[in-house]
Amino acid sequence: QAQLRDATTLDEIRRRLVEWAEANPDSPYVLGTSFLFDAVPDNEPTRHMLDDLFPDKPVFIDSFDLHCGWVNTAALELMEITDDTPDPIGGEIRRDAEGRATGYLLETALHDHMWRLLARVDEPTRDRHLAVAMRALNESGTTTAIDMAVDGDDAGAFSRAEQHGTLSLRVIGHWIIRNTGDDARNLAQVEEAARRRDQHTGPMFRVAGIKLVTDGTIDACTAAMVEPYTTGGNCDPIWPRERLEPVVELADRLGLQVACHAIGDQAVRNAIDAIERAQRINGTGANRHRIEHLEYADPADIPRLGANGITASMQPVHCDPAIAGNWAEMIGPERAQLGFAWPEYLRSGATLAFGTDTPTAPHMPLPNMYIGATRRSPTRPD
Repeated sequence: QAQLRDATTLDEIRRRLVEWAEANPDSPYVLGTSFLFDAVPDNEPTRHMLDDLFPDKPVFIDSFDLHCGWVNTAALELMEITDDTPDPIGGEIRRDAEGRATGYLLETALHDHMWRLLARVDEPTRDRHLAVAMRALNESGTTTAIDMAVDGDDAGAFSRAEQHGTLSLRVIGHWIIRNTGDDARNLAQVEEAARRRDQHTGPMFRVAGIKLVTDGTIDACTAAMVEPYTTGGNCDPIWPRERLEPVVELADRLGLQVACHAIGDQAVRNAIDAIERAQRINGTGANRHRIEHLEYADPADIPRLGANGITASMQPVHCDPAIAGNWAEMIGPERAQLGFAWPEYLRSGATLAFGTDTPTAPHMPLPNMYIGATRRSPTRPD
């Protein structure tokens, strides 16, 4: 994919996409990754920004946080997205004032349409992708990775590599649970995760828990906040409490670790509430549940982390000053100065776990550790 993480203007993004297309003429698509929201006019990517360059070849681009997708008209047509295609639960197919799809796919619209199409590859291709990822992680010194979105295809690839002796790092999987809007179907996914936990017990690949993406990101204004963004808007959780609580309760009862992606303070509060409730009902407390990212929590909720034995699983790379300007702008200076409050989480008695969150961010550990220690950017250390 064309790497766009340090492309700061639309012109630079377009130039890199053209260069990638010229270097990969046999690819049926133009592929890009990691565009920054504030590199696009008004933080609003559209198909029209790509159509003149690629009128016939589909273009698929991930945002740097992997929560949004940007496509051209040809890609919309390939995915059979029309102006009348309904939004999925927890996502949005952005439309303009006339109701036309703009080519901007938010949250589950990215998963259900763009990623689902791109994931249609055969097993040898999937195995090659895994080999590339393992090599990169091994070269950076990584010996164990936690995969936070394992599904059946992923489990198959990990199992094949383990059986062939080529899985060169330990993988601990969390089974991804998607909100279908129906409790019975959601709980069936948890039961499948428990079956997979019992099935995948090898020395190199095992399933330990479940992953719930309960909201989006602050950069895209899709994280669920108590108070609105500086734009005046807000976003509902992908997992509202009434859907979240039964899933967390069952997972806790079955002994599965629960990992909740929660970035906005409303989503963080919902996750704490659900874990607290599950442990009270089940009489548990040793399953090491965790909240992923915790970028902005209401100060009133922070003491509840330690009190409930919740791990604060965070990624310093997400507050790299080189990319944090838009993040701070979206929530304003008062809330921004309270963001990424890992010292406060430690003081609450919570366990703090740092990770890279690759592939939404670079996988190399040392730059991540540098940011964690200094809150300065390794790419712009001055």
